[in-house]
Amino acid sequence: MRKVQTPPIDIFEMSDVGRRRYENQDSVARLQLTKIPYQGGHLLVVADGMGGASGGQVASRIAVQEIVSYFQEEPNMEPDVALREGIEQAAEAILKKAGEDPSLTGMGTTCVMCMVQNGYLFAAHVGDSRMYMWRKGVLHRMTRDHSAVQRLVEAGILSEEEAKNHPRQNVLSRVLGSEFPLYVEVMAPPWKLLEGDRILLCSDGLHGEVEDEDILSIMGGAKTAQEAVETLVKTANDNGGNDNITAQILFYGSPPEVIEGTPVDPPAQQQSAAAAPNQEAWQSLGDRPEAYFFYALLILLPFFLGYMAGRYDNKKIYLAAQRSQQREIHVRPLPSSIVDPDNVPETRPTPASRPTTPPPASQPAPTSQPVEPPPASQPTIVPREVVPTPQPKAREDVPTSQPAVREAAPTSQPAPAVRAVVPTSQPAARKVEPTSQPTPAPTPTSKPTSRP
Repeated sequence: MRKVQTPPIDIFEMSDVGRRRYENQDSVARLQLTKIPYQGGHLLVVADGMGGASGGQVASRIAVQEIVSYFQEEPNMEPDVALREGIEQAAEAILKKAGEDPSLTGMGTTCVMCMVQNGYLFAAHVGDSRMYMWRKGVLHRMTRDHSAVQRLVEAGILSEEEAKNHPRQNVLSRVLGSEFPLYVEVMAPPWKLLEGDRILLCSDGLHGEVEDEDILSIMGGAKTAQEAVETLVKTANDNGGNDNITAQILFYGSPPEVIEGTPVDPPAQQQSAAAAPNQEAWQSLGDRPEAYFFYALLILLPFFLGYMAGRYDNKKIYLAAQRSQQREIHVRPLPSSIVDPDNVPETRPTPASRPTTPPPASQPAPTSQPVEPPPASQPTIVPREVVPTPQPKAREDVPTSQPAVREAAPTSQPAPAVRAVVPTSQPAARKVEPTSQPTPAPTPTSKPTSRP
């Protein structure tokens, strides 16, 4: 592993009981790492205990000891994983101790820790203990509080000023020692340190009493880490000292005036420059009247695009259907069921299609005129076959030279007359089936025949 040349590092820490408390429940520790792969690195830890008479002090002390012990043994190879596992191991030890001693039931602690390794800053925290970074006259807050009031601030319900005086500002959502699942927040990705950066770890007894502007000016004006820590603790006590005060500061490299070669501005000027608002900054979109029009466009734009897309698709479908209908009109033949009455050819019904209704009984069938046979060249129409009926035996003694035409007497049901049919261009002979009622035989007429 290539060794990285790091600038000189100055670390100092201090913990004070404050002006209102009788027992200090904060704990602080630092460790120079020697185990691979963290050799040459520095570990800083601050814990703020809570929970009864001495429970908070025990919880914070166990947390610091377990984290230091974890990194002295065989920590995980990944720095962010190692920080999380160290805090989780401390939380398990606190729960185990509370289970063994009933007087310590309910104890817990916050924890904020960082590791500086090869010019990078790794950090993890639980609770409302914070970490700040001072860089080139600007103070950066690197952590967020795990508290109920911080959730209201992030939701926009409370401002930072209102959160400081809120009655539930000490209600935490995450602590080491709680029976609920513990979620450790790890800073990702790590920060690349620049020479002149200054890191502060502190409990709520410090950031609750000292404003961020004062922290900025004190860290920027101090020459050493010890001077900065002592000034911060004194300022917190002067502002009330209502809680235990713990501060731990790491100076990474030489101060800025040595790097740049020119003296820096006084802390008061740095504070005013950092706090001065930018007059040319754009107003937030949510505070401008044009935002409502912009939001309305964002909402209506998908509906408009969908409507236009649907309309375009319907037009394409309509045009395609119209073109296909035109092709069907030109290609598809006329259905046989549709007949133009003006163009129907004049045809005579065939014998098969003519009705076979017998003539009325009042008109006798004419039999005086014989049926002329059709020409030989033309096909003949076979008349309806008559079923033979029993006839009386003819007399043998009556010789006839010519066949006499016999007239049939009218009967109640006369026989149907055979009518001549004009042959069509393609006549077809049709054999007529015999009817169910046979035709009666003609009866002899009244005219007597001559005897020889």
